[in-house]
Order: sequence, then C-alpha cells, then structure tokens
Amino acid sequence: MKSSACKASILLIFLLLGTFSTASAQYYYTISQNNLSIRVTLPGAGYVTPGPGYYYYGSTIIAQAYTNPGYVFDGWYLNGVYQGKLSSIPITMTQDYVLTAAFSVRTVCLTITNNPGQGGTTAPMAGIWNYTYGSIVTISEQPAPGCTFSGWYLDGEYQGLGTSITVPMTQDRQLGAFFAGNISISEPSGSPETPAPPPVSGLPAPSLAFYCTSSTTVSGFRVQLQGVLAYDQIGLTGAGISFSYSANGGSTWHDLAYLLTDDDGAFSAVWMPSASGNYIVKGIWTGDEVYSGVGTTVNFAVTPMEIVDKTNEDSNIFSVSSNSTLSELAFNSAKEEISFTVSGESGTAGFVQTCIPKSLISDVENLKVYLDGQEISYSIISEGDVWIVTIGYHHSTHKVSMELNGDTSQGFLSSLTTVDLIVIVAVVVLLVVAIVGIIVFKQRKHSNRK
Repeated sequence: MKSSACKASILLIFLLLGTFSTASAQYYYTISQNNLSIRVTLPGAGYVTPGPGYYYYGSTIIAQAYTNPGYVFDGWYLNGVYQGKLSSIPITMTQDYVLTAAFSVRTVCLTITNNPGQGGTTAPMAGIWNYTYGSIVTISEQPAPGCTFSGWYLDGEYQGLGTSITVPMTQDRQLGAFFAGNISISEPSGSPETPAPPPVSGLPAPSLAFYCTSSTTVSGFRVQLQGVLAYDQIGLTGAGISFSYSANGGSTWHDLAYLLTDDDGAFSAVWMPSASGNYIVKGIWTGDEVYSGVGTTVNFAVTPMEIVDKTNEDSNIFSVSSNSTLSELAFNSAKEEISFTVSGESGTAGFVQTCIPKSLISDVENLKVYLDGQEISYSIISEGDVWIVTIGYHHSTHKVSMELNGDTSQGFLSSLTTVDLIVIVAVVVLLVVAIVGIIVFKQRKHSNRK
C-alpha cells in the first residue's frame, strides 16, 4: 500500500514538472538576427567600421567610411540603392543588407596664380589643373617685358627663385608665382559671376560654412581658408567645392581653388591675395543624386596696421571675415582700436570673425568689443600667433569697435550693476551699525561695573 502511494506521489511530481516546463516554454522566444555584408569597390582604397556580421533585429548600426591616402570616397550603396556621400550612415537591421562603400583614385587639384597677373605667365598657365594623386608636375615662369620674377610660394611657403618648380601632387595645392617691376596694378578681367546652384526640389540641402584667417605680418601675408560641408552635422566626404574671389565688389571673379572634402567633410586651402583690401569669397558645391547643391559667400577684408613689429621690422595686419557687407575698416594706433561697419538684410543673423595678432594684445582679458557703442560679449579662440574673436548680431547697419587693451583701472566698479552697488552699501551700513553697537555695549558694561 505504501509502495503504491509512493509511486503515485512520484508520478504526480513528474506531471507537475512537465506542466511547469510546458508553461515556461510558452514564454520563450528566439531573438532573430540579420546579416550585414560589407563590400569595398576598390581594394586598398579604404575600409568600413563596424565589420560584417549578424546583428539583432531592430538594432541600429552606424557605419563609418575611412579613406586611405590617394583615394576618395564616392558614396554608399545599400542593397544597390545610392545613399549619398555622408561620412557615416545609420542602418536599422530589419532585414539582411549589403552595404557597399564606393571608392575611386583621387584627383588632386593644382591652383596656379600669377601675382600680379600683368607681371608674367606660367606654364601651365594660371588656373585650376587636375592631376592623379602622386603625380609630379613641373611649372615654369616667364616674366613680362620690364618685369622680374620674385619667387614661388607653394601652399603659402616661400620656395625660392628658380625658373621652374617641381610639385609632388599628394594633396590639393596652391602655387603662386610672384613678379615685380614697373607694373600698373589694376583689377584684371575675370570670368562673370558663377551663380549658386538653385535648390533641387525634394532633395535635402546640406550646409556649407567656411571662414578666412590671415597671417600676422605684411611680408608673410597669406590667408587660410577652412570650413565644412555637412548635412545634419555629418560631413559629406569627397565632395568637390569650387572657390572663387572678387576684388571689385563682384564685377569680376577669379579662380581661387577646387577642394575635395575629407572624411569628416572638412576642407582647407592657402590663398595669397596680391594686396590687402576688401574681397568677396564664394564657395559652390553643385550637389549630387541625394543632396541639393549649395553656395556660400563670405566677405573678407584685410588691412595693415600702423604699428611696426620692432623684432622683425615688419608691419602687422589684421583681417575680418563675415557674412555681412564690410566697410570703413580701420585701425587707430593711438587708441589701439579696430573699427569697421557691418550691414545686411534686416531679419537675418550676422557674424564677424576678426583675426588679431597676439603681439598687439598685452592681456586678452583686456579686450573689449562694442556694437553701436554698447559693450557686448564675444568668444575668442587661440590659433597659432593670432586671436580669432567672434561676435553675432541681428542684421541692419552696425558700427563695431574693438579696444585691444581696454582701460581696466576701474574695471571692478564699472562691472558692478545697480543692484550690486545697493547690496554693497547695505552690507557696509550693517557692518557700521554692528561695530557701533558693539562699542556702545562695551561702554555700558564698563559703566555698570563702576
């Protein structure tokens, strides 16, 4: 009898365990995965992270393209559909995907300028020339009658007086041939203005932003142009941007450089204007199958300062880069004050970036900036031997002035507001009352003892 009861109990336990296992199985699901295949069109041209593999359904992968020297990234293809030239691309794994990164051999650009244009010629002649990455190019010079050749500048660095120069094309480069002599300087004829590409209906428009900063002295005068082409803060890689400039308010335009963006959408170039003055610099990207073209114009002004650097007997210069129209750029050496006027269409935002030699500012904390006579805040960054000061405003017509070494003898009091002064006065009164009270209390206590 006991044996039968024991067997029945064991059978019941197994039945219960089986029921529990069956119930548990009803809540177990297999997590599905999808395959991501990675392909590169040109072996050795670049690579993609993360690598191929299986990823959980619904997860989002951020693929990033990296380009090796000598090649350019041409864009993404997802299951055969072109996705554009953004440096990274998000993929939500709802199915198997084949992601292709397209690369090609890079074409690099040599921009040749003659300064001034009437002083002589070069072979190849002035202009923008395309070469395969790694090519070796030889350029020769020929002065005009009555002129002499005064030197080559490659990417802003002096290279000497040779009748020719050999340039290795391992990047986009700018070569300037400088001439001297009895030359009547005038603005040479140039091409008509190239209009910015109109937005393409239905295509998103990226942003093209750039600015110019100058060197600090006249003898080493050169301009660094740098910026970024991006969409939704992600750089467009391998995009070719054409830059041109005008020295006469936009009547004529001249090639400055043709640049390909890096993996992060950034670009830079060295520009050597033949003289100080007011310039308009324009950058144009024509767009592609995914993104609309875009164009941006920056006004750039540079002028010598009436202060001589005694260490090298050279005059200092400063420059202003802005999306506003610039005028009346001047430097008052007695007051150590920069001033200029900005103007633009009402209802739009304006900015100014001023490039000031560090040698002219004894203490950056003393710099003061005024807009229409009212002191305003600014941002400042250090870049090489210059300070870059940036301000923003709403467009109309404004007078901007910058005191390089403002008077700080009364800086503490002048920085106090009315409320601050009232609080200080109240605290002083309370302290006086407290001190008087303590004195009276001690006198009374002394009298009571007598």
